[in-house]
Amino acid sequence: MFEAVVRGLTSSYGHLGWKVANDSMFGDIAWLPRLTGDERTEAEDLAIATLQAGDPRAALTLGEAGCTRAIPALLNMATSASTAPNVRLFAVRGLIQLDQGASRAAAIEILRDSTIFRGDRREAIRVLAAHPDSDAETALEEAAADADPYVRTRAAWALEEIRGPKG
Repeated sequence: MFEAVVRGLTSSYGHLGWKVANDSMFGDIAWLPRLTGDERTEAEDLAIATLQAGDPRAALTLGEAGCTRAIPALLNMATSASTAPNVRLFAVRGLIQLDQGASRAAAIEILRDSTIFRGDRREAIRVLAAHPDSDAETALEEAAADADPYVRTRAAWALEEIRGPKG
């Protein structure tokens, strides 16, 4: 399992097609939570270093593994304005399992930025709907009045999921 995690964190998988590469890479990294002892520590250290280098591939797995040592790297990636929004969202998805408040704030920031691609803003809505609080609901209410109809519709659906259907 350790070798698979290392392969997932260090290989480019460029010789494979996009879907096969993603499935292989994320499948390999997914073994990290099952590791124990020194192998787990070494794999987590490699995954954190990968995050610090700007590569988000291990973000979700570190969250699933409960690796609190990864919080600073995930938080930096999730909140850095110089990082692409889709990469920031990888970090948000991992961070939300370790620090919901910080991850919600990053997702709200992405949602509120109308210059960000609508697909990334919709992903921020999905994250907020899965882990709602009053700040998330306020941001979703604002997004329900957004100029972009796709963002507006998804925000309205998310609010309905949180609050239940009107009737």
